[in-house]
Formats: sequence, structure tokens, C-alpha cells
Amino acid sequence: MPTVGAPLIPGFFVEGVLGRGATSTVYRATRGGRSYAIKLLTFRENTTTSDELLRFAKEAATIAKLSHPGLTKLHEVGEVDGLPYLVMDLVTGNSLAEEISKGRLSDNRVIELALQLAATLDYFHSRGVVHKDLKPENVLVDSSGVARVIDFGFAPEQSDFDGATNDGVLGTLLYSSPEQNGLLKQPVDNRSDLYDLGGVLYHCLTGKPVFESQVALTLMIMHLTAKPVAPTALLPALRPALSAMILKLLAKDPDDRYQGASGLIYDLRNLGEIERSGEPFLLGTHDSGLRIVESPIVGRDEELATLFSVRAQALARQGSVLLIAGEGGSGKTRLVRELVRSQKSEDFLILTSKAKQGETVPFGPLREAIDALLSRLEKDSPSERKRITQALTTAAGDLAAIIRRLSPGLQKLFKDAKEIPPLDGNAEQERFYLKVAEFFVTLSQTAGPVLLLIDDIQWLDNGTLEILKQLSRQINSAPFLLAATARDDSRSQTALTAFVDAVNSTHLTQLTQLTLTPLKLPAVGELVCALLGGKPLEESNLASTLTDKFLAGLTETSSPVGI
Repeated sequence: MPTVGAPLIPGFFVEGVLGRGATSTVYRATRGGRSYAIKLLTFRENTTTSDELLRFAKEAATIAKLSHPGLTKLHEVGEVDGLPYLVMDLVTGNSLAEEISKGRLSDNRVIELALQLAATLDYFHSRGVVHKDLKPENVLVDSSGVARVIDFGFAPEQSDFDGATNDGVLGTLLYSSPEQNGLLKQPVDNRSDLYDLGGVLYHCLTGKPVFESQVALTLMIMHLTAKPVAPTALLPALRPALSAMILKLLAKDPDDRYQGASGLIYDLRNLGEIERSGEPFLLGTHDSGLRIVESPIVGRDEELATLFSVRAQALARQGSVLLIAGEGGSGKTRLVRELVRSQKSEDFLILTSKAKQGETVPFGPLREAIDALLSRLEKDSPSERKRITQALTTAAGDLAAIIRRLSPGLQKLFKDAKEIPPLDGNAEQERFYLKVAEFFVTLSQTAGPVLLLIDDIQWLDNGTLEILKQLSRQINSAPFLLAATARDDSRSQTALTAFVDAVNSTHLTQLTQLTLTPLKLPAVGELVCALLGGKPLEESNLASTLTDKFLAGLTETSSPVGI
């Protein structure tokens, strides 16, 4: 007899619930004598959104293009009662969370798990996939000891963390990197997964998480600032080199971690040799960094042409503002990455940042852009570091004492600048806005053409908006391109209008606006083919099912298909 309340999925006998998450339920089911796991999006009245449907479709597309022993295989996708489901391999065994709840694992078992998980991460990182939610609950261990990573496409967003104290969020935050939490102004890339892996291995090895708290914000701050207790300090008998590898994975700065899972794999396989070399252990000598095979841009030819047109104008000293708007997942960031990539061959100075929802510190995006540049300079050649430093100094001029208020990095660079008496009242703030804008414009004239990219301007603070307003009035005759992305949903319209009004207040500088609409079905099919390794649609039933049942339905409801 079927489980009471279970969905009626054609061709399957649903036996029971395997687990429940915030947005989905996983069922055990059989067909033709074989067992499967079926993941069904959970309907929540008035709360199930097109974004959740889109993320579910993205998870299907992500799993479909991956094939590795450390991952579950996707067999089928479909829809029941208006909700999508995925049919995957059923992994018999326990979650890693269940294993470590019984106590710490042995050194050898941790090494075995580390090798398996690192190989799986290395595989999907090389295909442009970042998990963003690696934790013991998302690792299944079968009866033979093989670990599989599950649950792609449901990584929590920053808004999920704000003041939250529920078990699911806290469970994620126990292992989540500082940049994933949003407190460290760094991109969330493969190295974030490696930090999460370090947290998982730490728990396996010591029997406890790296940091513990019942308050979400406290956990986030601890990941950003607190120093982990070395595993060997808790258990002196542990192999010291293994402890050092885990601490390297848990470095606060992504640049100080392993840059790719392959570097960790090499060190684990050569653990004995590394230990014989003595402390301090030399780790990461075979770190290969990030290797990404990225899907192509499809259905955006007109938008790409516009991007390259405004780029050419900036090179010709006709600065402008470019605004790319669209719903979440519509491909804004992917399109901008193409612009950034093209700039590198043109010797543009690229400044990138992201506005954060709920950020209380003013000028956050501009501070992030400048400090990221200064951080990159530390790794550049001495000649390039000297060139850019001189350009920054020239751009600041006699007002360096004012400009340095923008960021900690500039405070350090201009620490010897002569103090300037403040003006009265609002005049001082207005001067700051104006002079910071002039600083960026002059930088484009001394260091070379500048691309300033700000993601998610719907969350800009008022101070940054005022500086961009001043900047837009000055870049029309400078080699400068201000590129911004924004969501254009109903909640973002007020902020989006404020940005457009600010940068277009005098009409001195050209404003180009692009709105990304949902992809047409032929482009969706092309994208699905690319994600599935380039198989023509007629040769892939899975690609056809994804296109017709999932993505087409999302397109028809005006929910965009992103890249």
C-alpha cells in the first residue's frame, strides 16, 4: 500500500519519505524491481516562487551534465500536480552526519573520505559547478564506504541568514565559508567549497565542528575572525600534517587556502613524505588552481553586441554607464563575465564589487572594489604594483587624506597624507562625494581605461549612489565604463529607478540599459545541449524532457532561464 500523503508519480510505487528540506521532500520509490530516490519540490501555499522552480530546474541541469562515482545519477525528470521532481539513484547507507554523530572517525577513515570528496569536488569544479552547501548532511556514505555529494542547486542565499536561528540554517553555517556568508567581500568560487570541506573534515577528525553557537550571526563572525583550534591541540596523537592540511583548507582568505582540490589530493597521497620533511610543512606545492569549463552564452547575441559597443566607446574616451537588469537567474552575471573577460585583453583596469542586502557600512561596493585591487597588487609583478600604486597616488593628489576614508586599503596606502581641515555641515560630505568621483575618473586617465562593475545595485547604499551620481557627470570624456547589474522584480523597482535617475541626472553621459528577457525555447534547447556535453536534442531524451517539461514551463510563466 502506498504511503499516506505520498505523491502519485506515474510508473513508480512510492514507499516512504527519506528526508525533508526547506523546499523539497525526498521519497523512496520502486519501479520494475529497482529502488530510486525521488526529489519533489514541496508546495507551500503563497510561498512557492518562480525562483524556487528555477533553482530546481538548475539542479536538474547541473546533475544531468555530471557523471562521477562521487555523485548520484539522474535518471528522469517530470512533473506531478504542477510540481517538478527528479528521479535519482537511491544510495543505501547513512549520511556523514549520522556517522559522525556516533563519534570522531579514525585518521585513516578521514583521509579516505578526504580523497573521495576532494576528487568529487575537483570533478565538478572543473565543469564550472560550485556546490555552496557542502556539509555532512549533504554527503551520503553507502555500505561499502563510498561517499557521494548530493543536493545541488539549493544553496541558501544571504537573505536566509539574516537573524535566522533555525536548525537548517545553523547546520549550514557550521561549515560555511566567510565569503559564502557575505561577511568577506570575496567571490564565492571553488575555494569556498574547499573551506566547507575543511569544516567537514575537521568535524570528522575531532568529533566537533570548527565553531559552535546557537546564534547565526555569531557563527558567521567566528568564521570570519576566529582562529580555529588546531586538531592536534584537541587530540595530540593526530597526524600533524593532516591537521595542517585541514587548517589550510580553513584559511580565512581564499588565496591562502588550497586553490584547487587537486592540490589537496596530491598532499594527501604524499602525506608520509610531507611528514618526513618536518615542520613547517610545505603544502600546496602541486596546487593547480581553478579549472573551469563554462557553458556558452546562448540567445544573447544582441546584448553581447551592445556590451562590446560600449566597451569600444570607453576605449575611445567616451565613458558611459551600462545597466543590465533582469530577474534572478536570467544570466546577468554570466553576461558581465563575458564583458570582463574581453576587457582583460584590452588592458582595462577592472574593479569589481557587489552590493549586499542589508549592509550597514556606507560605500561598501566602492570600498570592496578598491581593496580587492590593492589585494591583487600584492601578487602582481613589482613593476605592475609600482605602476598602479603611482596611478592611485596621482589620482588622489593633494586630497589623499579625504580619499583614504573610502577604504582600509587606501588608509594604509595614504597613511602619511597631510590632514585637510573639514568643511562645515553638509559641505564636507558633498566634497567627499565629489572628490572620490574625481579620484576614479583620474585613475582611468593615469592607470589606463577602467571598468567598474557593481553587481546588484538594487541594494546600493545612499552614499555609494551619490558618488556614482557625481561619477556619471564626469566620465563622458574619460576612458571609463561603469557597468551595473540589477534585479528588476517589483521589490527592486524603487532602487532601480533611483539609480537610473542618479546616473542620468544631467544627461551628460550615455546610459545604456539592457533588460534580459526569458530565453526563447530554441536557445533553451541549445543551452541544455551544452550542459549535457553537446548532445543534439534528438539524441538525448533527458535534454528533451528538461526543455519541454521544466524550462519551457518556466519560460511560459515569465520566469527567466539563466546561465
